[in-house]
Amino acid sequence: MNRRNFLSDTARTAAALGILQQVGACRGAAPGAVAGGAADPHFIDLSDRYFLRTLELYPVTSTYLGGDGYSPRLSGVNGTLRDYHPEALAAEVDFLTGIERERRAIDATRLTATRRIDHAVLGAQVAFGLRQIGERKYYQRAVDTYVAEAFRGVDWQIQQMAEGSAGQRGSTADWELIAKRIEAVPSYLSAARTNLLAGKSAGNVPDRRLVQHDGLEGGKANIEYFRTTLPRMAAGYLGKSTAAASLLERLSKAGGGAAAAFDEFGGFLRTTYDLSETTDRFPMGEAEYDWRLANCLHVTRTASDLYEYGAEQVALYEGKIYEVAAEVARDAKLPVSFGSETERRAAVRQVMDHLSQDSPHNDDELLTWYREDVDVEQAIPSLSTYLGHGKVSDTYWYLTGTRDLLGTAGARFER
Repeated sequence: MNRRNFLSDTARTAAALGILQQVGACRGAAPGAVAGGAADPHFIDLSDRYFLRTLELYPVTSTYLGGDGYSPRLSGVNGTLRDYHPEALAAEVDFLTGIERERRAIDATRLTATRRIDHAVLGAQVAFGLRQIGERKYYQRAVDTYVAEAFRGVDWQIQQMAEGSAGQRGSTADWELIAKRIEAVPSYLSAARTNLLAGKSAGNVPDRRLVQHDGLEGGKANIEYFRTTLPRMAAGYLGKSTAAASLLERLSKAGGGAAAAFDEFGGFLRTTYDLSETTDRFPMGEAEYDWRLANCLHVTRTASDLYEYGAEQVALYEGKIYEVAAEVARDAKLPVSFGSETERRAAVRQVMDHLSQDSPHNDDELLTWYREDVDVEQAIPSLSTYLGHGKVSDTYWYLTGTRDLLGTAGARFER
């Protein structure tokens, strides 16, 4: 995917962040809404400002979405990393607080139906941002983010580069931005250490497994990437361009600095956290889960309610599966029993194995069936049952995904 065209090609939408500012699917006005959306212009301006500023604050997200193709204002963002210094985070809280104040001042009943949805989504996003930064202070334990973000920013940047001749990729300007982003790694990790130390003092620390796997092991992979892999890749992509020599020198130097910073960061993690502790710090807890249900999803049920509801639904559909499996077993004369719970589960497994014999196991096998003129229509019901689909039409939906399959099926139809 050419991410630089992603946002502009989708009618300047910010779907990934929920601000569906140009989607026209819901044309009718919601009950009580003013025809024409008298408040739409104000909200559009607000959501535009929120969207652009959010991409500036989260440069790697902007890179992933191709933000520099959305607005000239984002043209230099690919040369930066997120600023996690305390003063920058405080400024972000002020920004979100101001956005929410303006959002609340807009009468949602004076928005068109689509904007009313966006208005609610924006509120949920801002609430979550304020919760994460201002209340939970996630940046005090975000070891995984600190390690992954720099690599992802460079990797996604390279992926979106335009391909040239002889295997070359990217322009001089593209590679200069990558070099600038890599040069920002030491300062980025310095801010990370400051935040993690503050979290350690406050008892807001990451789980030991996060430190081990995402921090130490991920950091080790980053050292290899920035010191060795990236310069080698860059040499191939730059080829014999006029700026290749100077860019490679700069990238190698920046990569060496980034590798050294990650090496130092790994030492910091080892001395700061006890990797042998047994406290389980992964779960967010029931209270936080309830908050997210209420504020992000606007769900009135609590985590406890959903747990009970989920158990009821599992029992209900397990019963339905047993009923269908028993019917298939009778028709196929399979020697299975549905007496005890253990027997029922074993019987379902045998029934699934039986059904799998009459259905393709993967796309390649299905394509082979079409090419060999196997009666696919006869096998689809078995595949549908095997996949647990309620309707055969639901299974056909999955068969439209590959160009080879459609071409072969079309040729077969013409015969």
